[in-house]
Amino acid sequence: MAFTVEKALAKEVFRSCKLLTGQAGLQNEIKWVNILEILDDLSHIETGEFLITTAYNFGEFSAEEQRRLLEQLAEKKLAALAIQTGHYLNAVAPSFTALAAGRGIPVIEVPPEISFKSLTRALMGELVRQEGAAKNGAPLPDGEKMRERLRQGSELLQRLLAGENPGLLKEALSALRIEPGAPFLIVLAGLRPAGAAAGEAAAAFPEQTLARLLFQVRLPFLMTPAGEKLAVLLQPGKTGRGAAVPAVRPLFNELSLLHPELAFSAGISDLHSGLDSTGAAFEEAAKALRVFELGLAGGPGPLAYADLGIYKLLLGVDKTAPLQSLYEETVAPLLEYDRRSRGALLTTLRAHLRQGSAGGAARELFIHRHTMKYRLDQIKALTGLDPNLPAQAFLLHLGLHIHDYLRQTNELKGQAL
Repeated sequence: MAFTVEKALAKEVFRSCKLLTGQAGLQNEIKWVNILEILDDLSHIETGEFLITTAYNFGEFSAEEQRRLLEQLAEKKLAALAIQTGHYLNAVAPSFTALAAGRGIPVIEVPPEISFKSLTRALMGELVRQEGAAKNGAPLPDGEKMRERLRQGSELLQRLLAGENPGLLKEALSALRIEPGAPFLIVLAGLRPAGAAAGEAAAAFPEQTLARLLFQVRLPFLMTPAGEKLAVLLQPGKTGRGAAVPAVRPLFNELSLLHPELAFSAGISDLHSGLDSTGAAFEEAAKALRVFELGLAGGPGPLAYADLGIYKLLLGVDKTAPLQSLYEETVAPLLEYDRRSRGALLTTLRAHLRQGSAGGAARELFIHRHTMKYRLDQIKALTGLDPNLPAQAFLLHLGLHIHDYLRQTNELKGQAL
């Protein structure tokens, strides 16, 4: 069954919204959700979109400009127009409501306390459910178009990953808004059912949901399955390296809101200058995802390659024998001591290296400074390395990272804590 404007307005999130006009368009089918702060460039509006706006500068539109705007929206066969008041617009003018009345476009007033995110989440969630139900029946009206767009993007990304010259693909890439010489990054994403037992089969990645979100924020993209993962190439425009990665994280926040039953994981490459380095970017994203899935990251995902630190080196070591050797020469004696005596030398070393001083570590561990000094002396005696000397502290720090890495990859020989 079609998802209509009438059904959307029946949802709880729209309870405090007000339908100003357009009752004749309540059966308009919603195929897409879009957000525009400024109603200036309508070239990207798609048929059946539910458009949400703050109508910035709209109060300065003349009657003729309002009429032309409504004609454009009607020509695009907009499903509905939701205008939030209380920020840039105190109220929707009756003159605009009157102009809209005969064009079959429902105009909805959204109070300032209702967030765009809550509206988008409710609408997108229903569209996702509709698409899921359509898999076993007739496709949604825009489903074939979406599938063809994803198929073309998948083929192009696979060719780029195989090392094909981006210049030879320029025409096909441009048709999908991808520029061979523009900066890009790769996201490698995976998932498993939230709370699922180890080894339980993972659900299918919601590619079309992610594609809808990318279209909504107008990020040019290509995506293709990569084994059990999903590789996504994104071109964030002129965004600098520092801002490109944070631009990706809200997408996965939205995915989590729309699919609370799934747990997403993702690694993000560095920002690269041209598509000839697509393969290298993919490897970076794969390493970041690997570190995240091993539980070695300090915070929530997605994890950026730029934030891997020393794990960039560890993941580049083909054989674990050198790592095992360094582990045994550094922190292995501390773990053995803690295992035998139920001590806390490993915890003490971590705190000392984290704080950068014995006093700070003592405060973190709630122990006396004399106890701290005694434990540091034990660490020095057992390892032959002084945690107060920068070069030797670095070796101990490296040993801890190697221990964590080998333990998570099940390649640690001997006792692990």
